[in-house]
Amino acid sequence: GPSCSGKTTLARQIQALVPHCVVAHQDDFFRPESKIPIDPVTGLANWDCNEAIDWPRLTAALLHFRQFGRLPEYRLTELPSSTEPHLCLSASAREQLSPLVQTLSHSTQAILLVDGFLLFHQPTTAQLFDARILISASYETIKERRLNRPNYQTLEGWWVDPPNYFDLIVWPHYLAHLPASEAHAGLVIKSDHQSVNEMVTQVVSYMAQCRA
Repeated sequence: GPSCSGKTTLARQIQALVPHCVVAHQDDFFRPESKIPIDPVTGLANWDCNEAIDWPRLTAALLHFRQFGRLPEYRLTELPSSTEPHLCLSASAREQLSPLVQTLSHSTQAILLVDGFLLFHQPTTAQLFDARILISASYETIKERRLNRPNYQTLEGWWVDPPNYFDLIVWPHYLAHLPASEAHAGLVIKSDHQSVNEMVTQVVSYMAQCRA
């Protein structure tokens, strides 16, 4: 799903709920800053295009997990944890999901959740996912969340959005990739229309269905 659609929040709640669950972030597989393409129209570094991702390294990490049940060693992005109540799964939702969680954890085989904004663009990578979920939200919601996020960690340091970056780069590229994302997704969630409890319930149910 697009930047700031709620992917990481959702992945973390599921990781805390489901045993043997590991999260990988596509943001850890960007190419070095010096290799990020420059948008020919704006002259800005384009972190939202297909060429900004180190696809061979990401695919290799996914294959490594399939073979060994763990991710290879690489530099992990440090993301702050949220303790805001509306972003955390409630106790009642945890209890309600307990049977599905038991189904998912019946096997000791690890589960990998991959959090990314452009995961289905490369067919060789997309085919490695057993369940494909698109998390989205409205333009207004995503823009507000993006503007409230101060910076992003890169391989070399930190990236701060230049003025109008969202409207010039982020949103247009999301729309360009949306048809492929929708075509691959088995489940589509609108994060600005649902609570964390509702989203986690949908995703865990879908995971159990795909693993059955």
